[in-house]
Amino acid sequence: MPLIPTIIGWTVCLVLGFYLQRRVRDAGRLSHILFAVMFWVTEPVLVFFAYTSVRFDAHLLAVGAVVVTCSWLVLGLGVAGGAICCREHGQRGAVVLGSALGNTSYVGYPLAIAVFGPAGLALAVVYSEFQFLIPALAVSRGVARHYAGPGSRASSEPGVWSLLRGWIVNPLVAAGAVALALHYSGVDLRRVVAPLGPPAGLATGMFGFFQVGLATPLERLAPRLTELAPAALTLTLRCALAPLLLFALARLAGVHMPGVCLLLAATPVAFNPIILARVYDLDSSLLRLVVAISTPLVVVAVLVGHALL
Repeated sequence: MPLIPTIIGWTVCLVLGFYLQRRVRDAGRLSHILFAVMFWVTEPVLVFFAYTSVRFDAHLLAVGAVVVTCSWLVLGLGVAGGAICCREHGQRGAVVLGSALGNTSYVGYPLAIAVFGPAGLALAVVYSEFQFLIPALAVSRGVARHYAGPGSRASSEPGVWSLLRGWIVNPLVAAGAVALALHYSGVDLRRVVAPLGPPAGLATGMFGFFQVGLATPLERLAPRLTELAPAALTLTLRCALAPLLLFALARLAGVHMPGVCLLLAATPVAFNPIILARVYDLDSSLLRLVVAISTPLVVVAVLVGHALL
């Protein structure tokens, strides 16, 4: 699907989300319903599509090892950079979350489809699922808990076994396990699932922007002077250093890094940290600022680059 119609669809969904946030009595419930649809339907379809389409060989494992190493290095640089340039504890947490977590699904999947086609989408799903080796949600939640402020509204945390069970027993893992079991049993479903991937990837983006419209505070964005340096640091780490570091590590390791992985490494700041910031009393204003800057910046850069190439 061409990128321009995708961007128009994102804009429409975002505006509709903002509108319904004002009109619907319980916007949070609607957002929860959409999340459930994505978690139980759209995302498992994408995982099944990716695991059925991608060839798991030595090269892909080498790519994965480089991606995981890069992801943790960027997170570590965010921790170090936040400690240096931020005075407030909650602001440091915002820098770490914004630097480490790219919008690999809502923005990344549609961009991967537009630039690299269905094969690129399959690799994008694998990248998004395994960029930290453990679920990215667990990483982001752990960071938010570490930097949580005094006004944190998080409920009591589950035990270790409950956390591990949540990582293992979920529809995404089930979809991947079924896909791999069928593949290694000699069942080739690539032709069957091929038409499902791109629509599910585009739907993920539309749902995501709609949810952002429902959940983002409607107060006017007014950056403070104290946010400029942390914002610049976050944007540099997220959109510039992350893809450059991934490229450099791949060259050092002698691994050919697929272009779609470099694209996902440069994706804008993810939307989810804004929600985590509100729950754990982090600097949500800073995260709103870097999301508002990085999202159009990266999308326009990809649009121009794709047109020129």
